[in-house]
Amino acid sequence: MSRLWLSDVPRHLVTFFHQWMSQPSRGPIDVGGLFNLGHSQVNARTWHSLLLRRWEKASSCKLKRIEFYRGGRNNWREFLVLHFSHHVQQSAGATVIIERTTIGGYQVSSSVPGCPTTEVVDYVHVLGQKEDLKTWLAKTYDKYEILRALEYAPSGSSQPPSVIQLSNLVFVAHQYCWDSHPYVHDCCCFLHTMFEASKELFSGGKEHRYRHPAGGRSSLKIETLDLHDLHSVCQIYERSWEELVRRRTERAEIMRKLEKANRKLQEVRRAREEEGRAREEAVKNLEEGRRHFQEVCNAHAARVQDLQQALEDCREARGSSLTSNGRDTTS
Repeated sequence: MSRLWLSDVPRHLVTFFHQWMSQPSRGPIDVGGLFNLGHSQVNARTWHSLLLRRWEKASSCKLKRIEFYRGGRNNWREFLVLHFSHHVQQSAGATVIIERTTIGGYQVSSSVPGCPTTEVVDYVHVLGQKEDLKTWLAKTYDKYEILRALEYAPSGSSQPPSVIQLSNLVFVAHQYCWDSHPYVHDCCCFLHTMFEASKELFSGGKEHRYRHPAGGRSSLKIETLDLHDLHSVCQIYERSWEELVRRRTERAEIMRKLEKANRKLQEVRRAREEEGRAREEAVKNLEEGRRHFQEVCNAHAARVQDLQQALEDCREARGSSLTSNGRDTTS
């Protein structure tokens, strides 16, 4: 039995390492709100806030591609899929899905005009690093098809936008469509506005349109903002982004001054601690000197006392000797 088990060890090791190597590797999970271990769902405002807290890393996670989809089981639903690169591992990617839906879960599509009394919410789904996009889309929307795409690649003249810039655009479009647009609850209008605004704001994107068997190029009628409203969204975004950068710069300057003041405070504390230690050392040396002087004085006093005692002993001995000699003479 022992020989048989030992002979099977190499085979078991090969099987184990083959299974381990064949498993999909877990990507980085160091940017909350983008590179997560598991799936997360938040609204547009929360997503924007999460990424702002991770500005340093998130500002280096660049957009690779925006895809405009429609899909659904019974009613067509529109949604955007955004692909981002990692701030260090460029080969690693994160996937974000953006959709507008009602509070109860029914999404108002381009085929169903919006109603002012309908409550809607803009959701941002961030897929986990082990999740597969096609599997998630099939599970969520059943059937789906891509209509348009906007692809970005780094070049000498332009750089793709960061995930913070896209989250800011999502937040601006979310607020603008709530406040100003008559098709406020039309999800397709909201998403298409984001797609068109990305084209206007972030140069360098290459647009793709896709053919579909049913009607050649997609014949989906898209309710979108007119040029004036689209221009307004872009202006609001630019002002908002300038304000974010300004506040970030001011915050960085304040933090720099605080760090400088903290370093100065630490230096003063260290100097005071050194002075305190030097003072304690001086007091200690003084006490040791006093103790040594006292010991010398005590030793000197003891020596004097011993000498005095010896002198007294000598005197007594001499007196006794003289008395003895006087008695002998008299005799």
